[in-house]
Amino acid sequence: HKMAEEHGFLDLSGCETPPGVGDIMRVVPNHVCVAVNMFDQLVAVRGNDIVDVLPVAARGRLV
Repeated sequence: HKMAEEHGFLDLSGCETPPGVGDIMRVVPNHVCVAVNMFDQLVAVRGNDIVDVLPVAARGRLV
């Protein structure tokens, strides 16, 4: 796997059962400044628990 500013790449060749269409995957971005304004909310997760949901005030804004 590798991460870039706007894209992530996964090597699934070693997966016994690769994820299918519609499966949910958890991705932890290494840098979010270019992506955060594309969403209405940020979801804060600790472990498997959602601990907060924060509105994105700059939704759709480009500087």
